[in-house]
Amino acid sequence: MTALHELGASDLRREFLALRLSPLEVLEATARRIEQTSGANACAALALDRAMGEAREAERRYARRDGDGASLLGVPILVKDLIDTAGVRTTYGSRMFAEHVPSRDAPCVERVRAQGAVLVGKTHLFEFAWGITSENQHLGACLNPWDPARTAGGSSSGSAVALALRQAPLALGTDTAGSIRIPAAFCGVSGLKPTFGRVGTDGVFPLAPSFDHVGPMARNPTDLALLMAALGAPVGDPEGAGTGGRAGRPVRIGVWHGPAEAPLDPDVRIVLERAAETLATLGHEVRPQVALELPRALEAFVPLQLAEALDVHRRSGLYPERRGEYAPAIVERLERAEQVTLERYLAAEAIRRDVIDRMRRLFDSCELMLSAVSPVASPRRGEEDSARAGDARGLREAVLAHTVPQSLAGLPTAVVRGGWDRLRLPVGLQLTGPQGADGLVLSVADAFFRATEQIQEPWPPGTTATAPAEP
Repeated sequence: MTALHELGASDLRREFLALRLSPLEVLEATARRIEQTSGANACAALALDRAMGEAREAERRYARRDGDGASLLGVPILVKDLIDTAGVRTTYGSRMFAEHVPSRDAPCVERVRAQGAVLVGKTHLFEFAWGITSENQHLGACLNPWDPARTAGGSSSGSAVALALRQAPLALGTDTAGSIRIPAAFCGVSGLKPTFGRVGTDGVFPLAPSFDHVGPMARNPTDLALLMAALGAPVGDPEGAGTGGRAGRPVRIGVWHGPAEAPLDPDVRIVLERAAETLATLGHEVRPQVALELPRALEAFVPLQLAEALDVHRRSGLYPERRGEYAPAIVERLERAEQVTLERYLAAEAIRRDVIDRMRRLFDSCELMLSAVSPVASPRRGEEDSARAGDARGLREAVLAHTVPQSLAGLPTAVVRGGWDRLRLPVGLQLTGPQGADGLVLSVADAFFRATEQIQEPWPPGTTATAPAEP
């Protein structure tokens, strides 16, 4: 029998409407699961007392048959601690905001709560969302449930870990250069970076405003679509691709193996090629290897992000006034940002336009692009800036080379578990489409998910382990 904490959002909604399950008993099971797996440090704050009251009200509404109009009524949700939540501590991962309690919800939170979602708590993140790992010197490390010695990815680390541990069926994350996609891949869950601007970022502490996205995270693409609709950005299937594999029309999918300067490890390449074969068996028209050269994408992204982030922290009155309260890694990035010249910034904008044009031309011949999220499965904690074997580039740069192009172009990208490496660590794949094709990327991701049941079934049993000593 499936345990209550293992049910997805769509499953819960169906059971609630049929009065076979109670939102209150589901929330109680959720709270127990969070306690049982608390050693992973996925949650930065909890709001269980208020959540219990909301679950009771949801139960009363279902009993009155008054639950049809609220798509997430009684469904537990966790929210990244970068996003404001009224009455619930929101730290942005920084000691500067350790006691910060917003007076109102960010609009994205308002929308999901208006649809009846029960806010359980806030999730761990890298400080100010400015990193791709699950380390935070103020909040402690957030542990990858598949192997605590490996990073869970970042910056939406807690949301991905909580989902993998089945602490909640839904979560909100943010993505600037891969912050939804990287932890989703390393933890074996699903996530969506929507088309830029499709979900508003008001009430979210900015990292780099021209790149920042809010997006849904879940254990499967069906629940991603449910949460996107609750966010006010429904992703129907106007393209007719369907979610039933062979039942939908064929979609032209190009496979990108990534930039030459960040080659895929053999295990990841095998997973990518097998996924392409699976999509072909579902009736899609798959091009095994598209020619997409983006040699300077990261060169463009870095100065643009640095300059925007520095502006945010200066305007917020945080830097340099409160320099001593930042983690050293953030200070180092802010200092680098001070060195970005106008000439370098303008050159980066020109490269960005070139990347956008190259991606647009790709989608003249393909409707979607399949690629790996990272050239490696989850690395050991502390290795994100170390050089890979035979590669002078750090792991951080190697991973971002696969996630930054979609951010530069503001393209919708869905992540789904693609398979496993030889150590039985999950390998995440991403499906990218042109702007506005959010529904299509989710539809094809869902078809792949349903066709790969053996890949999607296993979940980590949970952990109460504490973080190992810093490497």
